[in-house]
Amino acid sequence: MSETTARSAPLAWLPAFLWLVILLRVAEMLPPDISPVDFTDLQKGAFTVTTATSDLANQLFWLSIAALVTLVILMQGPGRLLRLLPPLSILPIFLAFCLMSAAWATHPDISFRRTLLLIIGVYCAAGATAYCRSEDEVLRVAYIAFAITLVANIASMAFPFSFDYRGLLRGVSGDKNFLGVIAATGLFIGAMWRTRLSGSFSRAMNAAYLAAWVGLLILSGNKTAAALAIAAPAAAWLILLATRETRLGMPVLLALAGSLAACLLLIVTVVLDMTVAEALGTILPDASFTGRDEIWAFSVEQWETRWLFGFGYGSFWGVGFDAPNLQASPPFIHLLTQSHNGYLDLALTVGAAGLALMLAFLWQVLLAVDRLRIKDKAFFLFAVSLLIFLLVQNVTESSLARGLAMPWIITVALCFMTARRLTPRESGGPSGG
Repeated sequence: MSETTARSAPLAWLPAFLWLVILLRVAEMLPPDISPVDFTDLQKGAFTVTTATSDLANQLFWLSIAALVTLVILMQGPGRLLRLLPPLSILPIFLAFCLMSAAWATHPDISFRRTLLLIIGVYCAAGATAYCRSEDEVLRVAYIAFAITLVANIASMAFPFSFDYRGLLRGVSGDKNFLGVIAATGLFIGAMWRTRLSGSFSRAMNAAYLAAWVGLLILSGNKTAAALAIAAPAAAWLILLATRETRLGMPVLLALAGSLAACLLLIVTVVLDMTVAEALGTILPDASFTGRDEIWAFSVEQWETRWLFGFGYGSFWGVGFDAPNLQASPPFIHLLTQSHNGYLDLALTVGAAGLALMLAFLWQVLLAVDRLRIKDKAFFLFAVSLLIFLLVQNVTESSLARGLAMPWIITVALCFMTARRLTPRESGGPSGG
């Protein structure tokens, strides 16, 4: 089905509406969080029961969205979605592997339930973005969703619940770190949408939107998100310039950069006889990453016991009173639901095999984005900036392939936006917009 046909298809407005609802849901806007948890009063027993119990309302919400996405696919035909899969073919393989992991999971029922939610989230994001009437509609709806989120977070500042005990802004997102991620993502989307605007009023409103998100990002106190909001676009521009000068593709440049980083690590650990923490301590004020090094050490220790296939997707954190983290020596790990490193969490749950599949998928995405470098420079810079932000942020906050987490849903949507731009361009059709 062509883009022109899609505009006249029955319920042509529905995918955009579903995409809006999905974004508002994952941004904690449906409903907003106005009652933050007070960890000083949190009881380990209650926390253990709560995190291991399914949320029926959440499951019904996503099943309803999935049903509506299925309706759209049936009415407009599955052809468009299927045509977008070749550049992203490893994603369904990874999802199938996660589903299979329930067979060897330590908690098969929890693993199966959480994997189904992971698959439903991907299906909903992929279906909504694939069937929007144009590629620009996907971006326009995202811009509107983040504008609504922006207004809600600004309005929340009039109420005490919007600030945590340190006085940092958490808004209606439930956490200052999450608000920082939302703010940075909103900045990337707003900057990309600005390239589509021509009127002076629209551009003025966009400037106000960008300035407001910068303000909320600063008030959230999320230093990682703030630094990456600057560093990610700068790195994207450097990659673009480097590809022009060297005539090498982006994946090749990134592979060379990774090899250089590995050599530096080898020099530090072998030649200089320093640990990674000691080396980081020479350039960072907090080489422990606010205590994350203890969490990472615990996670690596646990991963080594089941290194190849892991504990099963979603079958390590928050699985009840026999959860491995309840045996950790630092007591604060008892109240965690993640390693604060998405790559470690994947290694824990689906092992080295599952992590390798995810890395292969990400490499596939980079190859797809690189094919747009010359023909669509604005989208290339947007996609690379957002990917750098999401993948580096995943080092300190688990989000990659993490159920219905907003960064993961945005990553999936970005992948299918990229596939949409590739498919019509390479078949001589319109790009949409």
